[in-house]
Amino acid sequence: MSFKDYYSKLELNELLELSKTPHKVNTGGIPFLIDELEKRGEKGYRNKVEEYYQQTDKFKFGHLKISGWLWIILIGLIINVVRSSINVFELLQSNFEKIEASLNTDMRFDFYLYYGIEIFMIIFSIVLIAMMLSFNKDFRKFMVFFYVISVGSSFYFGFKNSEINGLIIFQAFFAMIWSYYLLYSEKPKKVFIK
Repeated sequence: MSFKDYYSKLELNELLELSKTPHKVNTGGIPFLIDELEKRGEKGYRNKVEEYYQQTDKFKFGHLKISGWLWIILIGLIINVVRSSINVFELLQSNFEKIEASLNTDMRFDFYLYYGIEIFMIIFSIVLIAMMLSFNKDFRKFMVFFYVISVGSSFYFGFKNSEINGLIIFQAFFAMIWSYYLLYSEKPKKVFIK
């Protein structure tokens, strides 16, 4: 049964009892309770419930949703979690001691640095996904920081291996575009406000 049907079937005294304690009412149903009170001419009770509703997160943030270009950022974060998890899993599957023994000191540092960054990026991506889905106001800054780490690590390992290729340049260009979008476009400013 929908909220609309439920409230329309209540006796007036039951409806008024509910409206005295709006904090006990399911937030999703409050707009229908307000409508029903309006239909029955109970303006005083209606105003009291509406006043309460305007203080709730549902009223203030109910319009927020991930849409448009933001889906690409969310999908990119999910792909990053999967890709980095596969890299770390492959390391754990390999003979770790043999790999470590075959590396010189510089290579060993880079080896640990690379997998340390991969593990960090998994955790950071999961945190960013949670921040994005909860419309956290700090998401935009943290996402730009994520791009800086990602591009910085790619350039570091590229220089070490003398392999600054088109893919790394494209990654840097991609990061600059998305950073600009998150920091200066109107939509992200309006969505990440909690």
